[in-house]
Amino acid sequence: MFRRALFIGRFQPFHLGHLHALMYILSKSREVVIGIGSSQEAYTPKNPFSAGERYEMIRLVLKRRNLLDRCMIVYIPDSGGRHLNWGQIVKQHVPHGIDIAYSNDPITVKLLEEAGFKVRNIPFKNRRVLNATYIRTLMAKGLKWEKYVPEEVASYIKAIHGVERVRILYQIYSSPRTYV
Repeated sequence: MFRRALFIGRFQPFHLGHLHALMYILSKSREVVIGIGSSQEAYTPKNPFSAGERYEMIRLVLKRRNLLDRCMIVYIPDSGGRHLNWGQIVKQHVPHGIDIAYSNDPITVKLLEEAGFKVRNIPFKNRRVLNATYIRTLMAKGLKWEKYVPEEVASYIKAIHGVERVRILYQIYSSPRTYV
């Protein structure tokens, strides 16, 4: 068993696939550092929720499952398109003592390995529907999305009017712009 693992994601929103991955990582590690990636991004179709909102989604999930004592949440900003620097940015934002990092994203794996992290993959669960892009699309179209996220995340998103935000952002960014 590893002492401390790293799990990075954008969590836009935190969904049941993320929860499955987290539980898998917790079965292999005593503690997990959850890195909220692209932490400086918000109010775009790809990143509609702020870092603070994503933090709260994750905290609610951890609290309900009595996992707050085994998980730590940190913010990890992007590198501004300079991928070469990203591994060092991660190192600056996570505590020392990471034994293993988990990711399925090929570029994330490569950059973490180049920064000196050992990286393992996470088994996917129902990837076709348990992915944030699909869930945001359902929100934008006014379709049922709630069953793909933990109950507490669905409640939180509704409380902050997140569905309306996603719809508006999709409309704004998909509308042709006219300039006078």
